[in-house]
Amino acid sequence: MNMNTRKNIVYATLFNAAGDRLLMVENRGEHGDYYTLPGGTVEHDETLHTAITREVLEETGFSIIPGDIVHVAEAFFPQAGEHCLFFFFAGEITTGQLKTNVPEEISGLVWMDREEAFKHLNLPETSKESLFAGRTVPYDFAGEIVHT
Repeated sequence: MNMNTRKNIVYATLFNAAGDRLLMVENRGEHGDYYTLPGGTVEHDETLHTAITREVLEETGFSIIPGDIVHVAEAFFPQAGEHCLFFFFAGEITTGQLKTNVPEEISGLVWMDREEAFKHLNLPETSKESLFAGRTVPYDFAGEIVHT
């Protein structure tokens, strides 16, 4: 197995005001549309928090305050030659209106209840539960570290 490219992918868990619905995006796919949490690939020289803030604004129209990590996952995509790390962050919506800024990528935005969201999350059951449990682990950006 030759995984040539390493990618970091960030996702945000954004809940409605009542805390019982999770925001999901309907992505346009080559083989049909599919749902994921809002998020995407971390660009060069971007921190994880900068990336999730940018991706959520692009995909949903919401500005957020990214929180700590809810979950981390990893997968190989042999057809693309990619090895991906997925970072799921808690997020708090601060402003904005629900509207995608990338309609060529996103065909819809939906608030889903737990049962419906679970059908679309490609994670083990216990990991899906952790997204709704409110438990996090700290995320810190350590800045630039120079060893002399």
